[in-house]
Amino acid sequence: MNFSKTKHGDSLLRELYNQKAPISIETLENRLNISRRSIFYTIKQLNKELKAKNIDEIENIRKSGYTLSPKAKNYFLTHTTKAQQISSFNELNRNIFHFPNLSKEERILITKYFLISRPYTSLNQLSVIFNISKNTVIADLQIIRHDFSKKFTIENKRKGKIVVGKEKEKRKWIFSNLNSVLKILNNNFSFSFSPKYLQQLCLLERITGNTFTDDSRILLAYFMQWEIERIKISNLSIQITLNRTSSSDSSLIYIWAQSFFNDEDIHNSYETQFLAEIVTTQSFQQINTKDPLLNRLIPVTQQIIDEFTNLTNIELPKEIGEHNLKYMLASHLVSTYYRAKYHISYRNPLLNQIKSSYRATFEITKAALSPLKDITGIQLSDDEIALITIYFSGALRSLQIGQSKQKSQIAVVCSSGIGTSRLLLMQLTQRYPTLNFIGPLNMIEFENLSKTNIQLVLSTTKLSSPSNNFPPIIQIPPLPNTADWLNLDSYLRKNQLIKSSNNSINIVTIMDIISNYARIVEPKNLENALNSYIYKSSGNQNHSLNSYFSDWQFTDQKMNWKEAVSFSLDNLLKNSIIEEKYIEKIIELTEDRGDYMVLGNGVFLAHATPQSGVQQLGVSFTYFKKQFCIFNEDKPINFVIGLAPIDQKSHLKILSNLLRCIQNKDWITKLNSVSNSNDLYQLLIEGHLI
Repeated sequence: MNFSKTKHGDSLLRELYNQKAPISIETLENRLNISRRSIFYTIKQLNKELKAKNIDEIENIRKSGYTLSPKAKNYFLTHTTKAQQISSFNELNRNIFHFPNLSKEERILITKYFLISRPYTSLNQLSVIFNISKNTVIADLQIIRHDFSKKFTIENKRKGKIVVGKEKEKRKWIFSNLNSVLKILNNNFSFSFSPKYLQQLCLLERITGNTFTDDSRILLAYFMQWEIERIKISNLSIQITLNRTSSSDSSLIYIWAQSFFNDEDIHNSYETQFLAEIVTTQSFQQINTKDPLLNRLIPVTQQIIDEFTNLTNIELPKEIGEHNLKYMLASHLVSTYYRAKYHISYRNPLLNQIKSSYRATFEITKAALSPLKDITGIQLSDDEIALITIYFSGALRSLQIGQSKQKSQIAVVCSSGIGTSRLLLMQLTQRYPTLNFIGPLNMIEFENLSKTNIQLVLSTTKLSSPSNNFPPIIQIPPLPNTADWLNLDSYLRKNQLIKSSNNSINIVTIMDIISNYARIVEPKNLENALNSYIYKSSGNQNHSLNSYFSDWQFTDQKMNWKEAVSFSLDNLLKNSIIEEKYIEKIIELTEDRGDYMVLGNGVFLAHATPQSGVQQLGVSFTYFKKQFCIFNEDKPINFVIGLAPIDQKSHLKILSNLLRCIQNKDWITKLNSVSNSNDLYQLLIEGHLI
C-alpha cells in the first residue's frame, strides 16, 4: 500500500485495511513498534490526507478501537499501487529497491542482509535504499560492526563494503534471520519462491515419513532458493570440511539433499551435508514413529516431564495418541537437538512475552531440562526454553478446561507447530468457555475444511478464504497480549458470539477520548494512574495470591538428613501449616525415590503433595552451617526449603523465584557466606523469597 507521505502512515493503513474488527491503540503500538504519541500524530496526519482526497477518515469506535469504513477500504482496494514484484533473491541483491519507512532495527537487519548477500554494498546505495543520510548509514554500520565482531569483519573495497568471514557462518546467519528479513520484504514487495523447492520438500516428507510445520516448509523453500542462487550466480560454495554425518537418523535426508543438488548440477559433498543439517533443525508437525532419534529422545523426554512433575507437584494429564505430551515434546526436541548440535540459533519472537506471562513455568521448565543437557552437552538458550515452556503451559491449562456442548464451531488454524497451536487453543477455550473451538488445524486441514457449522476462523497466519461464502477469518498471534484479546472480545461481542458486558471500563478507550481533547505528555503514567483509580474504586483489591506463611532459621548443629528435614519443617508444623504426616511423607518419598528433591548447589527442596497433610500455603528456609548428605556423598546439602503447597498453582511463584536464585552464582556465593539468621533473612529478601 503506497498512499501516505507521513512516516508510518502506510504501515498503519495496512494494519487497518487487513483487519475486519477495530484495532485498539495498544495493538497498533505493538504491531508498528512505535509510541502511542506517534500513533496519535500519524492518525491525525492520515486523516488530513484522507479528507483531502474525499476518503472517509479513520474512525475511533468507542470501546473497540480504530477502523476504516468499508467505503475507504474499497477505495484502497481499487486505487492503491500494487506491490512491486520481485522474482528472485538475485534480483533483490542486484538492483536498488526502496525501503523508505523502516524502523532503525528493521533497517539495520536489511543492511546486514545486503552486506552478506550482495557482492558489494556502498554508502550511496544504502542511503538511497533507505532514504536516509550518509551519516545515518555510517552510524548503522558502527552498530553492525559491533554485532558482527565475533564472526565477521566489514572491509572497504573500491566498489563498496563487503563482509569477510567463513561462508558457512554467513549461510547460518542468513538462515537464522531469514524469517525476519522475509517479513520486511513481504510488507514492501510481492515476493514468492519458485514452486520447485516446495515440491522437493514434499518429496523429502514422503521419503522420511516426517511432516514439517507450514512455517518450516516455507522458510526452507525460501532458503533453498537463496542458497542455489548464491552458489550458481556468485560461485560461492562451502569449501571447508564438515563433520560427515553417517548416522542412520539423517542418511535419508543426506541422500535427498545429494539428489537435489545433482538436479541443480551442483556436485559438492559439503553443500549436501550443510543443507541436510539445516533441514534437520526445522520444526515438524509429525515425526515418523520409527525415527531413531525420536526413539532415543522419548525416554529423555519422560525424564524431563518427571522432573517438571517433581518440581511442581502437578500430575500432568496423560493423553493418548498424537496428543500425548511425551510424544509431542519428544517430536519437538528432535529439531531442538539438531539446532544445538549444529549451532543454529533460533530467535523466538514470543520470548519476552512468554517470560513475562509464564514466568514461573519458564523457570521451572528451565530447571527440568537437565536430562537434555546431559545428551547434548549444551545449555539451551532462553529462546529454545520458551518454546518448550509452551508445551508445559498447554498441558497445565488442559487440566482446567472442559468440553463445550455448543454445536456451532470456531476453527483455530496455526502454522507454527504442535505446542504453540495447542497453547493457543487452551487459552481460547479457557477465556471463552461458552464457545466451541475445533483444531488446531494446519494449512492443509484448513484448505479442506467444510464450512458447515463454522462461524469463524482464528488463524496465527494470514489466510485467504477458500470461497466467497466462507466464514470470516481473523488473524491472532499464537500468544495474544491484552490488546489482541480486547480486539477479539470486540469482534465476538459485535457479532453476538459472546454477551456484552455493560459495566466494563476500557482504559484504552478513555485514553483515546482524552487524546481527542488534550495533549497527553506521559501516556504510560496516565494509563497506570487510571488503572489504579478504577481498580480501587471498584473495590477489587483482592488479597495477593502469593501471600503465604514463611519462616527462616540458621543453625550450626550437626544433623543427618532425616533430622535436618524434621528440623526444617518444625515451624510449619508448630504453626499448623502442615501435619506431622507431611514430614513423614517427605522422608518416605526420599527413601523410595532417592535424592530427586536435591536441586543442586547444596539446595534440598523438601515437599510432597497437598493431600499428604498440608493445611495452608507455607514455606520454610533453613541454612545448615554443617553440611549433610542423603545417599550421594557428591551432593552435600546446606540449605533446605520446606514447601507446603495447597494446590497445583499457588506455589509456582515461590518456586520460580527460588529456581532463579539457585541458578544465580552470586546469590549462591552469598548464601554460603551467611553466618547468622539475620544474614539469611536479608538474602531471602534480596531473592524475593519472603
